[in-house]
Amino acid sequence: MYTIGMAAQRILEAEAWHHPLTEMHGVLRVGGTRLTLDLLVHAYQDGLTAEEIHIQYPSVSLSDIYSTILLYINCKTDVDAYLASRECERREAEVEIRKRYGKPNLRERLLGRKGERG
Repeated sequence: MYTIGMAAQRILEAEAWHHPLTEMHGVLRVGGTRLTLDLLVHAYQDGLTAEEIHIQYPSVSLSDIYSTILLYINCKTDVDAYLASRECERREAEVEIRKRYGKPNLRERLLGRKGERG
């Protein structure tokens, strides 16, 4: 069972305007696609325009991208709290995977093999 945090719940309950977010397995997604709120907000924070984000993620409508950016601007505190909790979850999962498997990441292993073959 997946649960979402309070910040994510407040984001989903923001009804002052239409927002295209849905929750799936504890993750907020944009416009019924697999694009996460995390990716869209980080792209926006990196300086991409809505149109540039749409070029990178054409499965998401331009209006959904604009609506999500508007949601981010108007609910910045809650979105930032949600993003921080997602980053914490990602780091915890990474630590668990490294403990469980204890191997270098795939890229390092493949580069090592490539170097051995010369």
